Amino acid sequence: DATSFNQTMFAVMGGMMLITNLFVLRLLLSLKWRATSLFVIGQLNNAIHMFVYILLSYLPFKALVFANAVPTSFVALANIAATYMISANMGSQEQGFALSTLAAVAGIADVFSPFIYSELFSYFGHHFNLPMVPFALGIVFALASALVTFMGPLRSIEEPAKKRILSSSHSAVYRRARANLRARVTGSACDEDLNSSLLEGDSLLND
Repeated sequence: DATSFNQTMFAVMGGMMLITNLFVLRLLLSLKWRATSLFVIGQLNNAIHMFVYILLSYLPFKALVFANAVPTSFVALANIAATYMISANMGSQEQGFALSTLAAVAGIADVFSPFIYSELFSYFGHHFNLPMVPFALGIVFALASALVTFMGPLRSIEEPAKKRILSSSHSAVYRRARANLRARVTGSACDEDLNSSLLEGDSLLND
């Protein structure tokens, strides 16, 4: 019955998520896969699992539902990779800003996504008999996200040099304070130490 099926499905999903996080993720990291590659894998599997939902309207097989647990469990790799990219490539203060922004965007999406999806599902299903259109749009967004991540500037951030990112606000504050500091202590005993620190800061910004 439906209750038994739901219980079994949740058990399968939980098992696949556990395997993905404990074994698959560790294996990919041990093979030195980049976080951007993990993000792309997550988004590709996101597109696959939504495509399976479309197929289910034409091929309503229970086996296909259980098989969809595999790509669905890999979707979590995108969230893990996004968090890792922030923590590994940004300064401590920028991490807090970036992670809070990421959490805020996710929260907004969680609030509005069900409403938008239900309205699209109802509209296209009622007027055009195409209730799967929202899933098709989701596939397009997931593939576009994977393409931008793979072809965009994020991969250059993960070079072996491990460049640290300073947000524009912090960089601007540093540049304004730099001239004032240099003017105040020029000629003093600590001038040499200051110059060394400023040069180090300039090198960080240039990277």
